[in-house]
Amino acid sequence: MKSLHHQLNLSVFINYHIKPLSDEDSWSFFVNFAFGGQNPSSYPELEDIGRQIMEKCRGSPLALRTVGCFLRLKLQVEEWDAVLDHLKQNLEDFKTAMNNTLTLSYSTLKLSYDHLSAQIKRCFAYCSIFPSSYEFEKNKLVLLWMAKGLLHDPRGNSRMEDVGDEYFQESLSRSFFQISSGNKSCFVMHDLVSHFAVEVSGRYCCRLEDLGPSVSERTRYLSLLSIKYSFLVILRAINTAKLLRTFLLLDHGSYHLDSNKMLSSLSKLQFLRVLSLSHYPITELPDSISNFKYLRYIDLSYTAIQMLPESVCDLYSLQTLILSFCHSLTELPENIWKLLNLRHLIISGTDLNEMPKKMSNLKYLQTLSYFVVAQKSGSTVEELGGLQYLHGTLSILKLQNVVSAEDAARALLGEKTDLDELVLEWVDDSIVPKNVRDVLEQLEPHTNLKKLSTKFYCGTRFPHWLGKSSFSNIGTS
Repeated sequence: MKSLHHQLNLSVFINYHIKPLSDEDSWSFFVNFAFGGQNPSSYPELEDIGRQIMEKCRGSPLALRTVGCFLRLKLQVEEWDAVLDHLKQNLEDFKTAMNNTLTLSYSTLKLSYDHLSAQIKRCFAYCSIFPSSYEFEKNKLVLLWMAKGLLHDPRGNSRMEDVGDEYFQESLSRSFFQISSGNKSCFVMHDLVSHFAVEVSGRYCCRLEDLGPSVSERTRYLSLLSIKYSFLVILRAINTAKLLRTFLLLDHGSYHLDSNKMLSSLSKLQFLRVLSLSHYPITELPDSISNFKYLRYIDLSYTAIQMLPESVCDLYSLQTLILSFCHSLTELPENIWKLLNLRHLIISGTDLNEMPKKMSNLKYLQTLSYFVVAQKSGSTVEELGGLQYLHGTLSILKLQNVVSAEDAARALLGEKTDLDELVLEWVDDSIVPKNVRDVLEQLEPHTNLKKLSTKFYCGTRFPHWLGKSSFSNIGTS
């Protein structure tokens, strides 16, 4: 148990005012994690020790969950005794602080952190770029990890995104993340966890916030949080951290910063992997964006950008391009097909007229919010045939532009096994295409589909495949 003694070093304490759980709720909470759903009465010796451990955790959900996860399905009395002994030795002096104020320590976090794999430790350390209580989306965090090169499958048979999801779930189970009370689709880090992430990340991550900048030459990951900073402070930070890999603009109120000066300054960061300017007041990107040869992630969501320069198509390492809710954006670059490593093209909330040609060249594309069938100059529906790795939801719009049922068949929707939801939409028009039912007949999806929607379908009958027993559980609208 020598290593356990090291893991339970309680030398650093931080006080937080948190309402503790009752004894009954504490025990139920602890049992849920420590016994893995098994009845604790089946292990009377462990149950007795567990109740003593519960008392030492003083109703702290974080401590109960962390220790419970550490002991999960470890059914040796010696292991439970060792944890209890260390809790007794180190928490006895803090009884007087346990009245209405719950004293939490880094010890339970460190206990859980030390048992993470080296890969997940690096992913958690990267999260120090987020302030405590900052709401973030799981999928975006996984894409950031991927851009940083933190996701590797030693077996080589899993998608990087699946590896990232596994890392996230592991971190969530250990209470490093928790569901936001304000937005159930997002997650946050508790204050204590945020402090701990900063501690383990060292000087590589920096948040420019009210506490003051601490950017150094070693800084690799930088986020901007406070609107109080002048452009000179930002410029000084960028000039100092010349080897920056990540730049995240997290404060949506930082509109006083001049966009041209900001983009000009960022152009000095030749090794940048991640660039997020979400909500920033820009209408265009400079052609010099192509100088970011290592860029893998761009987030321009909720900006007023009107078009992307063709030079974006020279970013051959780009994996993720987020353009969601760029309402002024009506077209994609003509040569976007050159982004051969692109995996996620997120364009929900935009109003594109059509998809550019050769979309089928994006063979590794997995997220495509929607596909607009071109009438003449852009991509026809058969270009979807080359996108075999699409996941999640796909909407196919302007299906009235499909020339023939044969073209629809070449979309190969039946081979896209990872699509969960499919939306098929025609334009609301009084003119009914002659081939409307034949086209829908050839757009038969794979039976893995969970939900199917049709909009403005003006045929008199639905296709025969919709009546197959294999589609009996599908949700339709």
